[in-house]
Amino acid sequence: MAKPKPTQTDAQRTKNFNSKLALVLQDDNRSTLSQATLSFEEFCFKCLPEKFTLAASVHHKMLFKMLPELLYNPESRAAPIAIAAARDSAKTTMTCAFMTWAGLEGLIKFALLIGASHKKACEFLSLIKNDILESPCIQEFYPNSCKKGSIWNREEIELSNGFTIRANGCGAKGIRGAQSRFGRPDLVICDDIENDEQVRSAEQRDKVGQWIDNTVLNLGAGDRRAIVLMIGTTLRQDSVLLRKIENPYWKSFVLKAILEWPDNFNLWEDWHEMRCNFGSESANAFYKKNEPALLQGAEVAWPERYSLKHLMEKYFSAPITFQSEFQQRPISEANLFNDSIFYWEAEKDLPENGFYLGAVDPALGNDSRRADYSAIIIGYCVPKQTRIYVVNAFLSRAPSSEIASQIIQFQRQYKCTSWVVESHSWQSLFRQHLVERAATAQVPLPVYPIKPENTKDSRIKSLHPFFFNQNILLHRTQKMLIQQLKNYPFDAHDDGPDALEMLWRHFSKSLGRSDVVMTFKRRALPNQYLMYHHNLPTSRRF
Repeated sequence: MAKPKPTQTDAQRTKNFNSKLALVLQDDNRSTLSQATLSFEEFCFKCLPEKFTLAASVHHKMLFKMLPELLYNPESRAAPIAIAAARDSAKTTMTCAFMTWAGLEGLIKFALLIGASHKKACEFLSLIKNDILESPCIQEFYPNSCKKGSIWNREEIELSNGFTIRANGCGAKGIRGAQSRFGRPDLVICDDIENDEQVRSAEQRDKVGQWIDNTVLNLGAGDRRAIVLMIGTTLRQDSVLLRKIENPYWKSFVLKAILEWPDNFNLWEDWHEMRCNFGSESANAFYKKNEPALLQGAEVAWPERYSLKHLMEKYFSAPITFQSEFQQRPISEANLFNDSIFYWEAEKDLPENGFYLGAVDPALGNDSRRADYSAIIIGYCVPKQTRIYVVNAFLSRAPSSEIASQIIQFQRQYKCTSWVVESHSWQSLFRQHLVERAATAQVPLPVYPIKPENTKDSRIKSLHPFFFNQNILLHRTQKMLIQQLKNYPFDAHDDGPDALEMLWRHFSKSLGRSDVVMTFKRRALPNQYLMYHHNLPTSRRF
């Protein structure tokens, strides 16, 4: 899996963020809240120590400066603000703390707190109520502001200084014209107003977007706009949050978990392969041995919360999800194979009558950490079921000579009826080399060239109905093949799916050929497979 490459849009967002961050963090010629009892940052660490237990991230430092500025600089509130932030980056903690601090300081009189639902917004408000009532520091620094006022219920509270917070769900009709006894809202925070269910519907996304434009942005009194802050995680490319991020009339920030990817991404791929094939203990040993090189060039936003290693584990386990929820780069196209892969579980699942076929997609070159994988796929084919049970999915960056040796070893084990290799120039040379090596080893190896049909993308996607209808079954131990399928077309490598398509095409065409389709009594799988190939010489087995 290659290092994720930022698109032009991503690069521009990064440039914009860096310039905004520099402006926010500079101290020259800026006003200060000299009358504040505590600065926003001091309030968070002194009054809410159980929530702010770690050092601030680079994004928190930006928000500590930027959010208070909204309260005293009229120009800052001219445009609504959209912030796309990584999952589990203390978004709600920061926004609730800001609303509480601003109200206790008397900087705002009426705030609306909007969640994805009324219930969720009330949960946010409950957190604020607990902070105000249970923090000794708040009682000490704000004795005249922190007491209960005339309103104190599940969806609205008023403090003794008159500050009011009202909780509303996204799309609430009653929010239009909202007022407290001090007038219209000063601050509106929309916190994670989209959820996984809502964001799937284009109609629902349009409805939420229109509600924000028509209702939320028109709150406030006359020329005095309410401060509107929309913060969340982008769940889809066409999410409402991302629409606002792209809107030039909004002030936007994209806060990513990984600010700079590691220089030696190829080493992380090797670490990932070791984790898949040998488990976490071997991967941890590899990490300790290569830690300086693995960390080189990388920068994470909140190292005290998430180390680079932890983030890379999340990335490799689910790249598409990681790009959306941690890097704010949602991918719009639905993954084709995510919900259509089925598995065979044990040798007893294999029918009695069948035969073995093999397919090889050799990678060009002898050795390169950045090269594609060579893929060897072996299937137990059952014509009566029109089904292939994939019994071995071997992916490796080993030199071509080692790949040839591995195929010969597999032929000794499985006695495949035939093998196929693509008929491109390089693959044709490899096929000739393979046949010569097999003859030298005195192993009969029937190898056929197979000509590509259509583009690789269309060929791989053509497998989907056969997965869906369970004509192709995988084994759960074939981790790298499964990952490449589930992440297709966004995974950096597709060698496994490409070889599997060759195998399926060869099997499909052979169904009418008596010289290939023969009935065999099913042979027992080699012990090496039943032991998950622990004795194979090359590390990348599945």
